[in-house]
Amino acid sequence: MDINTPGSSGRTRVRQDSQPAQHKRKKKNHYRAMSRKLLVLICLCIVGLGAVLILRLHYTHTPSAKKLHSYLSGGAYLSGIVIDGKNVSGMTLDEARSEIAPLINEAAKNINIRVSHGSDLWVFTAADMKVSTNLEYALAEAMLYGRGGTGAANKDAKKELKENGREFDVSFTPDMDVIRARVAEIAAKIDTPATEPSAEANEWADSPGFNYHEGVSGHVLDQDALIQAIVDAITNKDYQAVIKPDLVTQEPTHSMDWLKENTQFIAKWQTSFKIVSQMVHQLVEDKNVTVPVALHLDHGTYEDALKCIEAGFTSVMYDGSHEADFETNLARTAEIVKIAHNKGISVEAEVGGIGGVEDGVASSGELADPEQCKAIADLGVDFLACGIGNIHGLYPANWAGLSFDRLSEIKALTGDLPLVLHGGTGIPVDQVQKAISLGVSKINVNTDLQVVFAEATRKYIESGADQQGKGYDPRKLLKPGREAIVTRTKELICEFGSDGKAWN
Repeated sequence: MDINTPGSSGRTRVRQDSQPAQHKRKKKNHYRAMSRKLLVLICLCIVGLGAVLILRLHYTHTPSAKKLHSYLSGGAYLSGIVIDGKNVSGMTLDEARSEIAPLINEAAKNINIRVSHGSDLWVFTAADMKVSTNLEYALAEAMLYGRGGTGAANKDAKKELKENGREFDVSFTPDMDVIRARVAEIAAKIDTPATEPSAEANEWADSPGFNYHEGVSGHVLDQDALIQAIVDAITNKDYQAVIKPDLVTQEPTHSMDWLKENTQFIAKWQTSFKIVSQMVHQLVEDKNVTVPVALHLDHGTYEDALKCIEAGFTSVMYDGSHEADFETNLARTAEIVKIAHNKGISVEAEVGGIGGVEDGVASSGELADPEQCKAIADLGVDFLACGIGNIHGLYPANWAGLSFDRLSEIKALTGDLPLVLHGGTGIPVDQVQKAISLGVSKINVNTDLQVVFAEATRKYIESGADQQGKGYDPRKLLKPGREAIVTRTKELICEFGSDGKAWN
């Protein structure tokens, strides 16, 4: 310190230049203590971080692929490992496979799942279903158990092995596409779809209408349920299962009430013999048609003929050749003749079936009995169709031709009665002309006209005319066919010698 001398200022000042030595020592010791604490803290943090890292590695680290492969290629199963009932402890993967594979193959042979419905039985075998197994997967999974996870997981797994063991299951997997196809085949056999209510035109009613038929419930196979049942049987190793398929009731989409409601309007306009007659007569009147127009029923049943007579047809053919016996044909023809002639309507009858099928009436084409023809002729019929070897429709290559001997016999007994040749299409022109010379006055050629109509229509479509402009219009589409009919009819008139012989 500085001490001022007397006289310098009249005051004495004392100045301290530094802290006491004791205080300096305390401060230094304090810094040393803080440094030691900080060092300890840093060390603790480092230790803690290391522990965390060690724990993280323990719980998240898994063996390398190389390590895992070494287990699979040369390792042994841990004690307590069982695969599909076989204890494989200490075995290599190959050893375990050689032990288990035969057992799996034998189990596959026992798969015999049956689907039973009524008297029908369908069997599903392993071969049928093209089953595969997970044997290789199970072998690998079992080998890596207790080895392929994290350290903690492996520890837990080994503890579980020691206490309880661990079994790995070998399962079969069917080819699902194969099963679906088989089940679809079963469905095709079992399914009985519902029958919808139906309405059938009633042509015999006094006014147009329908005969109604109730719908019928059906049933269909629940295919998904059956597929699942088959898969479940395989999964549960119920290899001898017998499965009863579930059927789902299928009701008709529409009710009878709905059908009747929606046919009421249709019935108003439903075509019947009466409506056809009214249309033709009205057209003749409206168009002032001056040539005779015949409205003829061809190959009608007894009921057909009666209805057409009532409807105002100009001509009816009652085809009694299909009746059970000639006596029925004779009796019904007599009745038709009486009723029709009272109304000025001509009648055509038939004796002896005409070959082929016409309006549901089928015959083998036998030759008509001349005596039966005379009996029918004596009833006063206006035309008589008689079988002389002719056939409805197209003639086969082995057709024997017309029997002119039989035609002559019939003509001799029936006199001047006009005879009718049905099935005129395909008969050689010379045979037709000879038949005409022997008394045939009417020839039916419907098939001939249908064929030329179809040919003309087909040609029109194949030429692409229906795709040009409005060529698809039915009036244009059908015009070639109509014109073909007109042309062919003219040709037939000439071939039959009818040209120039129209009514005056």
